[in-house]
Amino acid sequence: MSFSSQSMNKFVIIGIAIAFVAGIAITFVVMMNAQTEREQQIESRMRAEQKLQTLKSTKQQKLAAQAARAEAERQAREQKAAAALAEAAKPHYDPGRLRQAAKIKQFANVTIPDFNIECWLKTNWKDGKVNFRLAMLGQREALSQFQGSWPEYLITWTDASGTNLHSVIVPSSSLRWAPPGTNNGIPTLELDSSDDCSLEIYERSSNWNFNWQI
Repeated sequence: MSFSSQSMNKFVIIGIAIAFVAGIAITFVVMMNAQTEREQQIESRMRAEQKLQTLKSTKQQKLAAQAARAEAERQAREQKAAAALAEAAKPHYDPGRLRQAAKIKQFANVTIPDFNIECWLKTNWKDGKVNFRLAMLGQREALSQFQGSWPEYLITWTDASGTNLHSVIVPSSSLRWAPPGTNNGIPTLELDSSDDCSLEIYERSSNWNFNWQI
Protein backbone atom coordinates (compact mmCIF):
# COMPACT_ATOMS: atom_id res chain seq x y z
CA MET A 1 0.00 0.00 0.00
CA SER A 2 1.44 3.40 -0.98
CA PHE A 3 0.61 7.07 -0.40
CA SER A 4 0.76 9.77 -2.95
CA SER A 5 3.01 12.78 -2.41
CA GLN A 6 -0.10 14.88 -1.98
CA SER A 7 -1.28 12.71 0.88
CA MET A 8 2.14 12.86 2.47
CA ASN A 9 2.07 16.62 2.31
CA LYS A 10 -1.28 16.68 4.09
CA PHE A 11 0.07 14.53 6.90
CA VAL A 12 3.14 16.73 7.19
CA ILE A 13 0.99 19.87 7.36
CA ILE A 14 -1.30 18.27 9.96
CA GLY A 15 1.72 17.19 11.98
CA ILE A 16 3.19 20.64 11.84
CA ALA A 17 -0.14 22.16 12.88
CA ILE A 18 -0.47 19.73 15.79
CA ALA A 19 3.09 20.44 16.86
CA PHE A 20 2.46 24.19 16.62
CA VAL A 21 -0.74 23.97 18.67
CA ALA A 22 0.99 21.74 21.19
CA GLY A 23 3.84 24.22 21.42
CA ILE A 24 1.44 27.06 22.02
CA ALA A 25 -0.39 25.01 24.65
CA ILE A 26 2.85 24.12 26.41
CA THR A 27 3.99 27.72 26.24
CA PHE A 28 0.66 28.87 27.70
CA VAL A 29 0.87 26.32 30.50
CA VAL A 30 4.43 27.37 31.27
CA MET A 31 3.40 31.03 31.27
CA MET A 32 0.41 30.35 33.49
CA ASN A 33 2.57 28.38 35.89
CA ALA A 34 5.10 31.19 35.94
CA GLN A 35 2.32 33.74 36.48
CA THR A 36 0.88 31.65 39.33
CA GLU A 37 4.31 31.28 40.88
CA ARG A 38 4.87 35.07 40.67
CA GLU A 39 1.47 35.70 42.20
CA GLN A 40 2.24 33.23 44.97
CA GLN A 41 5.58 34.92 45.57
CA ILE A 42 3.91 38.35 45.68
CA GLU A 43 1.23 37.07 48.04
CA SER A 44 3.88 35.45 50.22
CA ARG A 45 5.84 38.72 50.36
CA MET A 46 2.66 40.64 51.19
CA ARG A 47 1.83 38.21 54.01
CA ALA A 48 5.39 38.52 55.30
CA GLU A 49 5.21 42.33 55.17
CA GLN A 50 1.81 42.31 56.90
CA LYS A 51 3.19 40.04 59.61
CA LEU A 52 6.20 42.31 60.00
CA GLN A 53 3.97 45.38 60.23
CA THR A 54 1.79 43.62 62.80
CA LEU A 55 4.85 42.73 64.85
CA LYS A 56 6.12 46.32 64.58
CA SER A 57 2.72 47.70 65.55
CA THR A 58 2.43 45.32 68.50
CA LYS A 59 5.93 46.25 69.64
CA GLN A 60 5.16 49.96 69.29
CA GLN A 61 1.94 49.52 71.27
CA LYS A 62 3.82 47.70 74.02
CA LEU A 63 6.49 50.40 74.07
CA ALA A 64 3.82 53.12 74.17
CA ALA A 65 2.01 51.35 77.00
CA GLN A 66 5.27 50.99 78.92
CA ALA A 67 6.05 54.67 78.36
CA ALA A 68 2.55 55.67 79.51
CA ARG A 69 2.88 53.57 82.66
CA ALA A 70 6.31 55.05 83.36
CA GLU A 71 4.97 58.58 82.88
CA ALA A 72 1.97 57.90 85.13
CA GLU A 73 4.28 56.50 87.81
CA ARG A 74 6.56 59.53 87.48
CA GLN A 75 3.64 61.94 87.84
CA ALA A 76 2.33 59.99 90.83
CA ARG A 77 5.75 60.22 92.49
CA GLU A 78 5.94 63.94 91.79
CA GLN A 79 2.43 64.51 93.13
CA LYS A 80 3.22 62.51 96.24
CA ALA A 81 6.42 64.47 96.78
CA ALA A 82 4.61 67.78 96.21
CA ALA A 83 1.89 66.76 98.66
CA ALA A 84 4.52 65.84 101.24
CA LEU A 85 6.24 69.20 100.77
CA ALA A 86 2.93 71.05 101.02
CA GLU A 87 2.05 69.16 104.18
CA ALA A 88 5.44 69.91 105.66
CA ALA A 89 5.04 73.60 104.79
CA LYS A 90 1.66 73.85 106.53
CA PRO A 91 1.68 75.47 109.92
CA HIS A 92 0.90 72.91 112.61
CA TYR A 93 -1.46 74.41 115.13
CA ASP A 94 -2.43 73.29 118.58
CA PRO A 95 -5.48 70.97 118.41
CA GLY A 96 -7.37 73.12 120.91
CA ARG A 97 -6.83 76.15 118.72
CA LEU A 98 -8.13 74.28 115.69
CA ARG A 99 -11.23 73.11 117.56
CA GLN A 100 -11.96 76.69 118.57
CA ALA A 101 -11.57 77.92 114.98
CA ALA A 102 -13.90 75.20 113.73
CA LYS A 103 -16.74 76.49 115.92
CA ILE A 104 -19.38 78.67 114.28
CA LYS A 105 -18.76 82.38 114.80
CA GLN A 106 -21.77 84.67 114.31
CA PHE A 107 -21.14 88.35 113.58
CA ALA A 108 -23.39 91.28 114.35
CA ASN A 109 -26.11 91.87 111.75
CA VAL A 110 -25.70 94.58 109.12
CA THR A 111 -28.78 96.56 108.04
CA ILE A 112 -29.46 97.93 104.57
CA PRO A 113 -31.91 100.67 105.57
CA ASP A 114 -33.20 101.73 102.14
CA PHE A 115 -34.42 98.17 101.49
CA ASN A 116 -35.10 97.15 105.11
CA ILE A 117 -32.85 94.11 104.67
CA GLU A 118 -30.92 92.40 107.45
CA CYS A 119 -27.61 90.73 106.52
CA TRP A 120 -26.32 87.88 108.66
CA LEU A 121 -22.86 86.35 108.57
CA LYS A 122 -21.68 83.10 110.16
CA THR A 123 -18.18 81.72 109.76
CA ASN A 124 -15.71 79.07 110.84
CA TRP A 125 -12.16 78.16 109.81
CA LYS A 126 -10.72 74.85 108.64
CA ASP A 127 -7.77 73.69 106.52
CA GLY A 128 -6.59 77.17 105.60
CA LYS A 129 -10.00 78.49 104.58
CA VAL A 130 -12.64 80.71 106.10
CA ASN A 131 -16.04 79.13 105.47
CA PHE A 132 -18.93 81.56 105.57
CA ARG A 133 -22.69 81.71 105.19
CA LEU A 134 -24.20 85.00 104.10
CA ALA A 135 -27.95 85.43 104.56
CA MET A 136 -30.10 88.42 103.57
CA LEU A 137 -33.57 88.62 105.13
CA GLY A 138 -36.40 90.95 104.15
CA GLN A 139 -39.43 91.30 101.91
CA ARG A 140 -39.17 89.20 98.79
CA GLU A 141 -39.72 92.19 96.48
CA ALA A 142 -37.05 94.21 98.24
CA LEU A 143 -34.57 91.33 98.14
CA SER A 144 -35.18 90.77 94.42
CA GLN A 145 -34.76 94.48 93.69
CA PHE A 146 -31.57 94.70 95.73
CA GLN A 147 -30.08 91.59 94.14
CA GLY A 148 -30.82 92.89 90.67
CA SER A 149 -29.41 96.36 91.32
CA TRP A 150 -25.75 95.45 91.96
CA PRO A 151 -23.67 92.71 90.34
CA GLU A 152 -21.30 92.21 93.28
CA TYR A 153 -21.07 92.60 97.03
CA LEU A 154 -17.94 93.06 99.14
CA ILE A 155 -17.54 91.34 102.51
CA THR A 156 -14.69 92.69 104.64
CA TRP A 157 -13.55 91.32 107.98
CA THR A 158 -11.99 93.81 110.41
CA ASP A 159 -10.31 93.65 113.79
CA ALA A 160 -11.50 95.45 116.94
CA SER A 161 -9.85 98.68 115.82
CA GLY A 162 -11.58 98.64 112.42
CA THR A 163 -8.51 97.63 110.42
CA ASN A 164 -9.38 95.63 107.32
CA LEU A 165 -8.05 92.08 107.56
CA HIS A 166 -9.61 90.10 104.73
CA SER A 167 -12.06 90.74 101.89
CA VAL A 168 -14.17 88.60 99.58
CA ILE A 169 -16.15 89.67 96.51
CA VAL A 170 -19.47 87.85 96.19
CA PRO A 171 -21.39 87.87 92.88
CA SER A 172 -24.99 88.81 93.63
CA SER A 173 -26.20 86.07 91.29
CA SER A 174 -24.60 83.44 93.55
CA LEU A 175 -27.20 83.99 96.28
CA ARG A 176 -30.15 81.60 96.17
CA TRP A 177 -33.55 81.57 97.81
CA ALA A 178 -33.62 79.59 101.03
CA PRO A 179 -36.24 76.82 101.37
CA PRO A 180 -39.68 77.91 102.63
CA GLY A 181 -39.83 78.01 106.42
CA THR A 182 -36.20 79.11 106.81
CA ASN A 183 -35.73 81.84 109.44
CA ASN A 184 -39.33 81.49 110.63
CA GLY A 185 -40.64 81.96 107.11
CA ILE A 186 -38.91 85.29 106.44
CA PRO A 187 -37.85 85.42 102.76
CA THR A 188 -34.11 84.78 102.66
CA LEU A 189 -31.36 84.91 100.06
CA GLU A 190 -28.33 82.93 101.16
CA LEU A 191 -24.91 81.76 100.09
CA ASP A 192 -22.42 79.20 101.42
CA SER A 193 -18.84 79.73 100.28
CA SER A 194 -15.20 79.77 101.39
CA ASP A 195 -11.96 81.63 100.75
CA ASP A 196 -8.27 81.18 101.55
CA CYS A 197 -7.41 82.81 104.84
CA SER A 198 -4.75 82.24 107.47
CA LEU A 199 -5.77 81.20 110.96
CA GLU A 200 -4.00 84.22 112.42
CA ILE A 201 -6.10 86.62 110.33
CA TYR A 202 -9.28 84.70 111.08
CA GLU A 203 -8.67 84.77 114.82
CA ARG A 204 -8.19 88.55 114.75
CA SER A 205 -11.46 89.20 112.90
CA SER A 206 -14.19 90.47 115.20
CA ASN A 207 -16.37 92.63 112.94
CA TRP A 208 -17.43 92.76 109.33
CA ASN A 209 -18.62 95.23 106.72
CA PHE A 210 -21.01 94.61 103.86
CA ASN A 211 -20.65 96.91 100.86
CA TRP A 212 -22.68 96.69 97.69
CA GLN A 213 -21.65 99.92 95.97
CA ILE A 214 -18.25 98.79 94.73
